[in-house]
Amino acid sequence: MTLTSNFRSFRSDAAGVLRSAQAGQLALLRLVFFQALGDAQTLSPVNTGRYRASHQFSRASPNLSQPPEFAGASRQQGVGDPRYARLASEALARAESIFETLRPGNLGSPVFFVSSNLSYSSDIEDGTSAQAPEGVYALTRERALRNFQAEAARLIRP
Repeated sequence: MTLTSNFRSFRSDAAGVLRSAQAGQLALLRLVFFQALGDAQTLSPVNTGRYRASHQFSRASPNLSQPPEFAGASRQQGVGDPRYARLASEALARAESIFETLRPGNLGSPVFFVSSNLSYSSDIEDGTSAQAPEGVYALTRERALRNFQAEAARLIRP
């Protein structure tokens, strides 16, 4: 084997390792992101379901928009209003679409956001809800960090 063929072989092997690492990075981000989405939804206090359905998922910067369906809805709308379940499902589908655009090696900003623009969101985060005395996003962030560290360590172990 010549030096040139050794270099080509090494370059090919290294490229394969990098592709595998990039695919693993994307899989790790996806796993932790969807765990965080689930945490934000399950940690959300539920009176009508409006707050739980208001979470917006985005990449690179927070999405502080409010779905048009929320504009006329009152905080006291009926408990378990089916519109809110539909909106929560639609938000999850939008989150899925974020990951459909990502490719290994071309992640762009790997920073993801879960946010809500309802007028009382900051009150909930400040612990005013008996159902969420520690807020929602602070706990979601803590869990996401622990999940990321645990999953990354698992991937690194031989």
